[in-house]
Amino acid sequence: MHYHTQHPLEFTDVLNGLSIPMNCSTACASAASAAAEGADCVPCTETFDAMVPKLEDWFEWCAATRLNRAQWLLLATPRMGAFADSPERQRRLRRICRLANGFGLACGAVVPIADMQQHGWYMVNPLVERRPEEQAAAIRRRVDWIAAAGYDYLSTENGLSEFTHPDDELMLRLLNEFADYAADAHGLETSIKVHCSTGQLCERHADPRPGREGERLNFNFLPTHASPRLGVMPHSVQPFSLDDMAPVYGNRNFSDMLDYTVHEMREGRRQVIWYGESAYWVSVDIDVPLLLLAYGDRRVHDLRLLASLEYTDLGAPPYAGWVPGNRSTGARRQSGARALLHTPLHGQITFSSGWEWGYWANDLIAALGAWDPRSDAKDDEAALRSLLRDKLGAAFGPALGQRLGAWMARVAREQVEVYIYTAKHTSVEHAADAAAAGVPKAHDGYLPPGAEFELSRDEVAGIFHELDRNDDAQLRYREIKTGMASLRRAGVIDKRLWASELLAGADADDDDSVDEDEFWHMLSRSIPNPNPRRVPLSRTESDALFRQLDVGIAIFGRDNGRSSSMGASNPNPKDDADGGAVMDDLEGVEEEGGDENGNDDGDGEAFSSASKWKI
Repeated sequence: MHYHTQHPLEFTDVLNGLSIPMNCSTACASAASAAAEGADCVPCTETFDAMVPKLEDWFEWCAATRLNRAQWLLLATPRMGAFADSPERQRRLRRICRLANGFGLACGAVVPIADMQQHGWYMVNPLVERRPEEQAAAIRRRVDWIAAAGYDYLSTENGLSEFTHPDDELMLRLLNEFADYAADAHGLETSIKVHCSTGQLCERHADPRPGREGERLNFNFLPTHASPRLGVMPHSVQPFSLDDMAPVYGNRNFSDMLDYTVHEMREGRRQVIWYGESAYWVSVDIDVPLLLLAYGDRRVHDLRLLASLEYTDLGAPPYAGWVPGNRSTGARRQSGARALLHTPLHGQITFSSGWEWGYWANDLIAALGAWDPRSDAKDDEAALRSLLRDKLGAAFGPALGQRLGAWMARVAREQVEVYIYTAKHTSVEHAADAAAAGVPKAHDGYLPPGAEFELSRDEVAGIFHELDRNDDAQLRYREIKTGMASLRRAGVIDKRLWASELLAGADADDDDSVDEDEFWHMLSRSIPNPNPRRVPLSRTESDALFRQLDVGIAIFGRDNGRSSSMGASNPNPKDDADGGAVMDDLEGVEEEGGDENGNDDGDGEAFSSASKWKI
């Protein structure tokens, strides 16, 4: 499990060897902490020593869920001063690693090479350490320090941030120094996150993938040219699956990340570890944590997709049987002979952003799916229901555990339908519905609600040229993002529209840019929702639904294809608040027949766990 300490989480401080708070204004609670953390700090709310025992709960949970690794980002700020690389901090981190090892967990440190964002404890500043020998020495010092702190493996980041990078030849040299020195000097395994951001291309290294030879390589994919000792961790963000429409970081979807992942698996030169997020939907739950079980659904979906591709003779992309947006991924969708790829996926890192509200459930689902994603279940909901049944049954008893699992799987499916597919409609089913209704293939309508398009072609051309700062008749993500304020002031777009969504909606020829014609056609249309069954909730219904989610026992009903609130069936909100109506509500959950994976063959056979899905 990756515990993302760049977020302000429960264990961010203790996992970095810190007390809470430090480096403030008055004397510390003890002379020892004052000496370690600086003389000018307030009495600690919680000392490091007091917080360490709480880590046992996390490590025990990891072991009980059959996870075998725990990793986190090491951070540093100017206020930490000499404490950042002090022997005292090293001693504290060694204590944590020994505690984790006692639970059978390998400890990993995530240490950026040159990535400077969000207080990452980067090894090299290329603007200061300019000579290759200085950069190599800085990397070696940091690797030596972390190895002495007791870590079992290392992970790192690419570039200077998620959106900026140095020269690709320089970065490749740093990656190789990191991976080779860690292996040769300390016998440590290394890996690197492969981010999904766009708009960064290598100058000197070409894309090696079939059909793309000679094209400039996405900088995030530069590790494909690195030492084979450096493993890769392809990373998606937010709840979107590998074959959903994903209008984030300048993407239309994550198909390029899927293509890269399978390419590395085919090459078989390095470890390939899947690394999807199971929490933190930036614009949705950053302020108020929500019970978003859709994350668990999407992580199971991705694991089932990757498992099916792993054992299929794919041929050239697009892969046989894979259609973007198909939400019933599984081995049954694949046709023809099945053949094991040269190198299967080595495992999954579960991305955790703490345990606010229902986040624990998504961590649990992702962890369970890593061992056996239930590839032969008839659909994602059946797979999720099967994964949850045993764990919940152990906690609440078999009967209630089965009903709770069915309820959670159904809520997850409803959320995927409402939050992801209602607006985007990327599945083949919705595409067929739209075609039958005569709806042209275009975006889903980005005009402000109720607004009429009033700008002329000349006025749109004026806006286009205002945004086209490179004066090359093409708008790319950065230009669109910079010019969004002009579009909003003109009243042309919804104020909630992101630049990545505009690019995804307008880029009809999939070249990651928008020309004037595409820009005009996007802004001059307001395509009605191609799913007429979906009716927006009223404010009253929305408030009632929120109250039910807030106590964690909402049951989603069906009413003409729409999620309906519980208000009509349960008029007494106090019953929900104190849990008195939970059993009654769960009695209404339909239990499907068939075996544990939702199959109708009645043979009841359990599918064997694939031990490779273990990281």
